[in-house]
Amino acid sequence: MTNIAQRLRNWLLRPTAALPLDVFRIAVGLLSFAYFVRTLAETADISSPNGLIDHAFSSRVLWFTRIGLFQPGISAPVLQAIFAGACILALFVTIGFRVKLSAAALYLIAVSTYRWNYLVTYVDDSIVHLLLFWILLLPVGRTLILYPPVINRAGVWQEWIRQEVPGVTLRCLLWNVTLLYAVAGLWKWASPMWRSGAALLAILQLPIAYAPNIWGPDQLTLLRVMNYLALVLECAFPLLLLLPLNRWLRYGLLASLVAFHGGIIGTLRIPFANLACLALIPLLLRREIMQWARRGDSTTVPAIGATTLGPSGWTALLFVSTLTLAMASSVTLPNWRAASRTENFAATNTARPNSVVEGLGPVQFVFYSALWGVGMAQQYQLFNWIDDRNYHIEYEAYRSDLQPVDAEEIFPRAIRSILLQAYLFGISWAQIPVAEQAELRQALYSRFARRYCRKHRRAGDEVLVYSKVRRITAANPISGPVDRSLMMRFRCEPDAARLLTVNLEP
Repeated sequence: MTNIAQRLRNWLLRPTAALPLDVFRIAVGLLSFAYFVRTLAETADISSPNGLIDHAFSSRVLWFTRIGLFQPGISAPVLQAIFAGACILALFVTIGFRVKLSAAALYLIAVSTYRWNYLVTYVDDSIVHLLLFWILLLPVGRTLILYPPVINRAGVWQEWIRQEVPGVTLRCLLWNVTLLYAVAGLWKWASPMWRSGAALLAILQLPIAYAPNIWGPDQLTLLRVMNYLALVLECAFPLLLLLPLNRWLRYGLLASLVAFHGGIIGTLRIPFANLACLALIPLLLRREIMQWARRGDSTTVPAIGATTLGPSGWTALLFVSTLTLAMASSVTLPNWRAASRTENFAATNTARPNSVVEGLGPVQFVFYSALWGVGMAQQYQLFNWIDDRNYHIEYEAYRSDLQPVDAEEIFPRAIRSILLQAYLFGISWAQIPVAEQAELRQALYSRFARRYCRKHRRAGDEVLVYSKVRRITAANPISGPVDRSLMMRFRCEPDAARLLTVNLEP
């Protein structure tokens, strides 16, 4: 046992080249910059107290979201200033200026942002703040310093390609990535729709798809093939991180990884998580990168502190251990094969209101609370909920004179707006207590209507909004029964919108 522990310790401590880690750092910096540019652009609709989210409601009902920089009463200009500052900090990380300090501030802002907007937090938010956490722990900032005082110095490239750093945090990061793919891939096998080959078709008809109306019977065969390929490949990607593979199998898996995430980026409104996974490629190809960079120069600069784990190494080990136990603890739930917080639908497309089946069990609560305490919101069961939480939606809107209104002027197609709209149909992305769900829907109707009236400033206009909702099932993924109903009727007034009729049933 002592020998095994020593070999494990030696493997963890084995130095690694610094250059690929800083290529990864640059990718994370650019990704964070784009993420906060979008967050800044979304402020009016999402983060602003006068936007689509009732942040006072969220803070009151979901008390754990109050742990962060942003509190009720904060103004939109202050939030915009913070997000603009985050964009600058992301560029600091990119060029290698005060990397750790900048990453720490970015992480704090990212964590506070997803908690402030918790009702619409999704996988992009989870992965971006996870990458910033790893930038805090990884030994980055030793090479590829892109601002002039360093990059112009003679011989700096030779220093960079020879620099080595302790490898423990890198190996912990790769374990985190292995866990992500393993959990996301294996849990999909518990889904009847994934096993039947209908899941991908259902996903591409969700409102979060770029073109949910183009998928029909003609594409069904192709999408079934892609469905099964996704099932197999997602489970196979951890082999890139865990096992030594022959050259062609390794490059074949890497090409599949690029195609897998590229396909998601091209079809679904979740770009940042998939770009983040592609940003890991320099770490997967670190040996090839260094063979090219050194090209005959075998001199290395020994890694400082490579004989001990150090604070970053111990933090990384504790984090991935807790994360692994949190993921494994899902099997303690009574219905562990189902996605957490499942909202069941009846076959008639009528939601069973307030039917939250699963939350955190006592074992899970211990691990996820520990992760939440350090800012982490991680749950890698991705799209295994497709059987229970899916719908295809079309809106119709008319003024009282029967003139049509562009429904996107009321319900924008931006991803966070789409996630908010899902609450109107009983699809919950956060555990809202039963007694509060009608209040949430009332607030959403009011804010969507107010947004429209502010934009158009047509006092006296009355608008009627109808929805046509179709449930997607494995047996009937193309043409299920459609439920057309009046969602709301509202009148625009000089300074507000008055709701005249609303449907508070999901």
